[in-house]
Amino acid sequence: MRLEKILGILILCDVVLAVSGVVTDYALEPLLPAPLRAFVAADGGAPFGSGAMALTGVWVVVLASSVLAWAGLLSLLRAARPLYLASWGAYLVLLLLSGPIVTTPAAYVVQMLMALVGGAIAGLIYFSDLRTSFRGLSSLAGTPVGKAA
Repeated sequence: MRLEKILGILILCDVVLAVSGVVTDYALEPLLPAPLRAFVAADGGAPFGSGAMALTGVWVVVLASSVLAWAGLLSLLRAARPLYLASWGAYLVLLLLSGPIVTTPAAYVVQMLMALVGGAIAGLIYFSDLRTSFRGLSSLAGTPVGKAA
């Protein structure tokens, strides 16, 4: 199987797992024991202060950079490779700053699968023969920059 096709499949899996993780977390939250549901409710009901706004900002950056990186990786753009790693780095910062997290086992499994797929994507784009297939942004226009007809 061609590496480009494997990359496309992995990116599709990454997207599906990211969405599934959020859906699973919210859908299965009622199955948590009562004390944990109370903790989640109290944490979610906190006033929307500057800390929460900062976390929301980091979450928006992670979401936007992930979507841009996925699109760029599918187009084999060189700039998408560091963007994908940066989005993972920002996601790790988001997790670090979020504090204690209560989740169901199923949602945790989906998160771990997402991490495995992310690692497979990073390995494929940096350590396989596919790494030489990525091209610069100037290749999108069809003509080199400064060489318009």
